[in-house]
Amino acid sequence: MSSGLSQCCVSGHIHAGTPKGSWEDIGGLRTYVSKPKDGSKQKTAVFLPDIFGVNIPNTQLLADTWAENGFYVVLPDIFQGDAVPLEHINTITPKKRTQDEGGITGAIKTNATAAYDLVPFVTKHREAVVKPLIDNFFKAIKADSETDKIIAVGFCFGGRYAFLAGRTDSPVQVDVVVSYHPSLLAVPTDFENLTVPTYVGHGTADNFVTNDDAIESALIQAVGKEKLLFERYEDASHGYAVRGDDLNEKERTQKEETAKAAMAFVNKWM
Repeated sequence: MSSGLSQCCVSGHIHAGTPKGSWEDIGGLRTYVSKPKDGSKQKTAVFLPDIFGVNIPNTQLLADTWAENGFYVVLPDIFQGDAVPLEHINTITPKKRTQDEGGITGAIKTNATAAYDLVPFVTKHREAVVKPLIDNFFKAIKADSETDKIIAVGFCFGGRYAFLAGRTDSPVQVDVVVSYHPSLLAVPTDFENLTVPTYVGHGTADNFVTNDDAIESALIQAVGKEKLLFERYEDASHGYAVRGDDLNEKERTQKEETAKAAMAFVNKWM
């Protein structure tokens, strides 16, 4: 599919809101935890982040949304404190937001819009480094006697590892896979031995993930039509599920709709 990351991977908006979760050490990784009202771990969703890691409020707020809908959500720091800095979240200056608008003042600086060099990041956080961390994290989740079903939910960089966690050769095969605008995929190789129900969210204006038809076809071959939901969101760009503009009605609605669709898909297979 794609051999590397592009500048669209470092574009987007920081969302308004105050995350409600807490921080724990799980499997040796600093982890954001958002719990459902009853605290049940029956449906544990492991969020595998994009290159901005665990500190961007967007992903934490989305974890809270899933928790409000009955999921126990864990978001591990798979980059071990070395995620792409938030000041590089856009190569084009986004809308300025003020305190009165409920946003984050000065979170994005005009002089911080220079292109971020992704090559060293990809090299440092290559599969040989990241996958063992993720595998060990899943093992720690699985070892918890209160955990029943495990869902891998990946975004961009983390989207590929969500697929790998659903394969039969994974150290801890998850029960359902959710992957949003996955990057760095090898198609169809990464889908070999993938057998669990799979949801994929894709934006039709994603200039980075352009071979969506090939991805969908390969996934059908792997898991079968009945266990695959491949959704396309019109005019949505790369990162739409977690980094869209929440002050833009269409982008906010798409973000909300794709979250609801994924949660409904997961619940269908629970």
